[in-house]
Amino acid sequence: MIGLARALIQEPKLLLLDEFTGAMDRNTEQVMLDLILKVKESIPVLIVTHRVKPALIADEVLILDHGKLVDIGSPAELLDRENLLAESVRDLSGVK
Repeated sequence: MIGLARALIQEPKLLLLDEFTGAMDRNTEQVMLDLILKVKESIPVLIVTHRVKPALIADEVLILDHGKLVDIGSPAELLDRENLLAESVRDLSGVK
């Protein structure tokens, strides 16, 4: 959180977050995602993640598989198709 605060004080034109929730527990992750939802109203935010929750708050998601772009769209659009994001959400929810 301190790193994010330091970055925001600098008034960046773009905020790049690489696996920023990777080591967080679920509660802390949710606090950070709520903050990012507010921040992205005034600053473009690019999130690199392997976790599902950060991807679901995005306006647009690019899915890469072994370095190749395999799908792109809003979270809602992607969840309606067969791809890694939809598969990960099903895995988390226990739905087959």
